[in-house]
Amino acid sequence: MIAIKNEGMREAVEVVKQMGLIRTLKWMYDDYWKAKRDRWDEDEYVRDEGKAEGKAEDIVHLLQDISKG
Repeated sequence: MIAIKNEGMREAVEVVKQMGLIRTLKWMYDDYWKAKRDRWDEDEYVRDEGKAEGKAEDIVHLLQDISKG
């Protein structure tokens, strides 16, 4: 447990514990980080899709240049 030197903070922590807010706050914290991780995964997926599309377009352009020449 974290040592709390400020008496007012210690009392506030005890009130929060008694109110059962710790569990709710933990759920909110976990949900926040889950959404953040999901967003990072989505961004990575979109970035990878963009790279793949760019490579495919490069290949199409290369084949068109070869067929013209």
